[in-house]
This record gives sequence, C-alpha cells and structure tokens, in this order.
Amino acid sequence: MIHLSLKQINENISIYKKDLYIFHRIHIYTNRLTSPFIIKEEITMIQVIPGDTGEGKTKELIEAANSKLNETNGNIVYIDADNTHMYDLKHEIRYINISEFPINNYHEFFGFMCGILSEDNDIDYIFVDGLLRMAHLNQIDNSDELIEKLKLITNKFGIKLVASINCKQKNLPQFLQEFSMA
Repeated sequence: MIHLSLKQINENISIYKKDLYIFHRIHIYTNRLTSPFIIKEEITMIQVIPGDTGEGKTKELIEAANSKLNETNGNIVYIDADNTHMYDLKHEIRYINISEFPINNYHEFFGFMCGILSEDNDIDYIFVDGLLRMAHLNQIDNSDELIEKLKLITNKFGIKLVASINCKQKNLPQFLQEFSMA
C-alpha cells in the first residue's frame, strides 16, 4: 500500500490519472487515521475453473456460489444451460437458464451479460457454468476478445465473474492463465 500526501497527489495528478486508467482497477479513498489518500490495487475480477468433462467443475461452481451468499451483501447470479442444477443452489441466488434466450454467438452473450448488469446494480458475483458453451465459442483460443470485454465490465462495475471452462489446465491459453483457479 502506498501512502501519499495531498500535496503529492495535487502535484502529480496527471500521472495518477494515467495510472488509474492503465492498471486493473485502483481506488483512491480517504483514510483519516494515516494519510489523506491511499492508492490500493484490487484483485482480478475474473476467475476461471478449467477442467475436462466430469472433473467436478459444476459442483465446485455451485459450492462457491452457495458459500459466497454468506459472504456478500450483494446479489449473486448463476447462469446455466438448463434447469438441471436449479435446486442445488440456495433460493436467494438468481438462476438463469440461458437456453431460454436466443443467443447465437459471443457478441450476443456479451450483450446478455451487460443486460444482466444494467438490470441489477447490486450484483456482486456472476457464476457461469460452461463459459465457452454459453458464448458459442468452439475454440478456446478464440475467446480472448470476449475475456477482454468481460474484464472491462467486471472491473468497471466491481463484479466478480467465476466461470467454468471445459479445458485442461495445461491447455489453457496464456491470456487465461492469470484467471485460473486451478
């Protein structure tokens, strides 16, 4: 954590504005006990759970969603391809069956995600069971643009996105390595 005086902030405001834009997400907030301003970098807002079919990704995702319900005051959304796991989640979690919506590519999936966020300002977590399948991406290497867009909106709105991906850890592309929970 870096402590800065008000004078240092005013003298170098253009540098800090550039830093705020470049780095993940940085907050400037008041701390009356030590210094007027503290710059703090937040953690990555996207996490992926990689693994092959049958390795327990869905079970891990459901357990994580249920446990986060006790840790957050915000809302939690769980997106799945059917209603199979609806009753495995606590009733306070909003369950969305994405097959009920006409989504045919990752651009439409991203628009769907933006629609969810615009409808509810109190969302803290979104869990997606099978991100590539939901976004209609056949190749994991083609998901970089979607991941970048998701990274932008999760950072902008302070949403934590946790998604399972049907891919072995060792086969994850470099751009997904930083988000891996394995």
